[in-house]
Amino acid sequence: MYYNHSGYPGGLRERTAREMQEKYPVEMVERAVKGMLPHNRLGRQMYKKLFVYVGSEHPHMAQKPEIMEVK
Repeated sequence: MYYNHSGYPGGLRERTAREMQEKYPVEMVERAVKGMLPHNRLGRQMYKKLFVYVGSEHPHMAQKPEIMEVK
């Protein structure tokens, strides 16, 4: 389950992993990576450098990125 809270009473929203994978695949990967980073200033700086794209089209072709299969 993925949880978000709006800050208001009763503002808790729940999403299943299946729903996240179907509707929000970028956010799912970003949350997973952010959880693995250090929880301090360095981790926040590292997270700012993360870019996740859906599909094979992206503006970073000069870097020759490798395609990762997510199942």
